[in-house]
Amino acid sequence: MKPAKGAPVYDPSEDISITPGIYPAHVADFAVNSFKGNLVYNITYKLADAVKEMEIPQTKRLASGKLQFVHEDADEQNPHIMVSAKSLVGRKVKGEGIWYTPTPAEGDGWKNRNYHQNFEAMGVKFPKDKNDKPILAEVEREDVIGLPALVHVAEHSYVKEGETEKKYTVNVKSVTEWDDGKRLKEAEMSDEEPLPF
Repeated sequence: MKPAKGAPVYDPSEDISITPGIYPAHVADFAVNSFKGNLVYNITYKLADAVKEMEIPQTKRLASGKLQFVHEDADEQNPHIMVSAKSLVGRKVKGEGIWYTPTPAEGDGWKNRNYHQNFEAMGVKFPKDKNDKPILAEVEREDVIGLPALVHVAEHSYVKEGETEKKYTVNVKSVTEWDDGKRLKEAEMSDEEPLPF
């Protein structure tokens, strides 16, 4: 085999996984589904350019998908090896569903705490009633695409239907406000390159 002139070089240091932690990101995609009178918001986040300034623990992915930290030697007593997160810029991470109960029973208003906290942390401004309490409404795509947030990524285990072996992935468990984050336009959130003609 003879590689062509200018053939790409595979650099393992750039082939890193998103590890549990907090990352600056923007809302990149939005979907909402109905379930037993509730709405479930499925948000996808795109890791921001600011991630290139971060260092994260190096991991390797096992066959199950579980992340395993890489250490200096086999006894795993040494601190994690830290690597640049720059290759994660632009990577997308799905969030856990954010549930909204449009008509909670009396005393069940707490069910919308997560909905209020997550969307407010993204920068959604809910109107207030005369007692300065937020009036919740159904958030729509145009309300959130491009909004900045600090995403809290965690490892999640699951078992596929009909299988017994546990699998692992990472997803966004919650978000908090990104004070320095700026909203991006929807076109900036797209992965598609414009056609060269």
